Amino acid sequence: MDINTLETPCYIIDSDELNYNYESLYNAFSKHWKGVLGIGYSVKTNHLPWIMENMKQKGAYAEVVSSVEYQLAELIGFTPKQIIYNGPNKTLDTLERAVKMGSIVNIDTFPQIDFLGSFSRTTEIKVGLRVNFDLEEVCPNESSMGNEPSRFGFCTMNNSFKNALKRCEELNITVCGLHMHQSSKTRSNKVFKALAEKVVTCIKQYDMKDQLEYIDIGGGFFGGRNSKKMPTFDDYAFTICKTIKPYISEEKTQLIIEPGASLIATPISYLSKVIDVKDIKNQRFVTIDGSNLHVNPFLVNRKHPYELYSKEVTYEPIQIVCGSTCMENDRLLYLKSSPSLKCGDIVKIKNCGSYTMCFNSFFINSPPPVYVKNNNEIEMVREACVPEKLMGLWKKTL
Repeated sequence: MDINTLETPCYIIDSDELNYNYESLYNAFSKHWKGVLGIGYSVKTNHLPWIMENMKQKGAYAEVVSSVEYQLAELIGFTPKQIIYNGPNKTLDTLERAVKMGSIVNIDTFPQIDFLGSFSRTTEIKVGLRVNFDLEEVCPNESSMGNEPSRFGFCTMNNSFKNALKRCEELNITVCGLHMHQSSKTRSNKVFKALAEKVVTCIKQYDMKDQLEYIDIGGGFFGGRNSKKMPTFDDYAFTICKTIKPYISEEKTQLIIEPGASLIATPISYLSKVIDVKDIKNQRFVTIDGSNLHVNPFLVNRKHPYELYSKEVTYEPIQIVCGSTCMENDRLLYLKSSPSLKCGDIVKIKNCGSYTMCFNSFFINSPPPVYVKNNNEIEMVREACVPEKLMGLWKKTL
């Protein structure tokens, strides 16, 4: 593959790395869970149709959190029974379609329960409930919101979860699953042990052993070819399964996990070409034709792993690699003692597959093309979004 022939900036998906991540995840959990294992690919992490189709071919569910994502999954070819429908904002038409057509539906709010109750006397309805508990209390300094509680699901620290169970029973709605997903800053094994232990608490406290058809642990795993400091898929699987198995029928209960970044982050890289080099005071600024917005859309403090493609043999003590927008903070890399970059050289940013393409916009630059590398062959699976396509989305006002 000659990267110099590719249109830049662009993303490149390494299909071998994606296959490796998926197989590693599946094999790890299959080793520790002898019942049915469900992998629900988190569509919000990267909704590129090629990736969704790839996940479908592997046998994964599409895990969606909006009616738009639900419709996209169906357009890709997922049947309703291959879709997990989560989130607080389920439109009533897709919620009704999902429960009637056999999707796995995890309920997040009382209005969702009450809506289902409007036709539960004439239609068999099975749902899961999202469980809310104080993760920060169990895992200090690890939850994503710190001392502020998570806003999702039914709280087990007051009567919300208990009342949700009661309300479902009153409306003839069967609760057949628990949805445990919580966001964390650390992705530690301790977090997933806490989630699994909360499953056990719910089973015991609400006598749910015989009614549960699935346990949905959620996502938030590390993935890829991790360093030794990070938990592996096998570490997560061992902890979760060992904690839950004594309290549930493994053969009758499906274990669901919802990976996103752990599958798709490491297989995707971003290529951009140097278009200018200038010295200002004692600083060397290198401008590329891409942008930090394409690899770090939230502009958080992050050190990108990278590779430089340059034939230069001289080195510069300091180089600041900047994006092509007019934003001063569009700065990607602070290079020390690295080859002196010249116009035409290529900068490759690694591990940028999650929450990047889905945030692409027409802010200054257009969304870049996407290529897939399979062995030594390369194929474009998304063209650059040119202004003509953008105009097609706008209504004429004159």
